[in-house]
Amino acid sequence: MHVTAFRIFVRDLAVAREFYANNLQWPMVWDRSEQGAVGFEPGMLVIIEEEDAEGPQSSLIGRFTGLSLAVDNLPEIYKLLKSRGVPFVAPPERQFWGGSLAHFIDPSGNIVSLVE
Repeated sequence: MHVTAFRIFVRDLAVAREFYANNLQWPMVWDRSEQGAVGFEPGMLVIIEEEDAEGPQSSLIGRFTGLSLAVDNLPEIYKLLKSRGVPFVAPPERQFWGGSLAHFIDPSGNIVSLVE
């Protein structure tokens, strides 16, 4: 077994597509906006998928996703993303296990982690 993709559910696909493509500058690998999904590949396939308020995945919008992305220089990446308007929960923080974490928030309130 291996992980093939990670799905993040959003309220507004157009807004999310703009955020992930432009603010984060994740490479888009496919666009099926008309079907409610866009695929990005920031090291693995991440599918951004639109869900309405009554849909079966609606409870998965606006939460801590559990997705962690490794970066080489977290303080620098944090500054860069902040300058592009990416909101963070807090600045990077050193962890007891020796690494550092920072969590950003997408336009639907989903939280994604950056780890160094």
